[in-house]
Amino acid sequence: MPYLNVIVKNPETGETDKNTSQFLVDTGASVSIINSRYESFIQKIKPYDSFKIQYGNGGLKNCPMYHVAAIIKGIEFNISVAYDAECPFLLLGHFEFMERNSYTIFDSYSSRLQIIRL
Repeated sequence: MPYLNVIVKNPETGETDKNTSQFLVDTGASVSIINSRYESFIQKIKPYDSFKIQYGNGGLKNCPMYHVAAIIKGIEFNISVAYDAECPFLLLGHFEFMERNSYTIFDSYSSRLQIIRL
């Protein structure tokens, strides 16, 4: 699966993370996920809901949901993310990310992704 370099922004304060992170784009994921790398960042944001997540054959986890902005190649995407401190990766999924684009084209052979918004 392809990765995108993302800068995460707090939409309430305008504060951005000082570092770019690689997020895995997963066509099979329902929701975007951030992990412990963003623990201090999201402490400044109030969760708006929670989301039950299940990885493979594992049990259900109840994760808080946050509104953030994902800045990708200078374009800002307002998305919701679930926070799971134990998740080993950062993930962009369908809910409020891929579903808001006109086209999302994957080339799994070369791990390339093209996002088109009309």
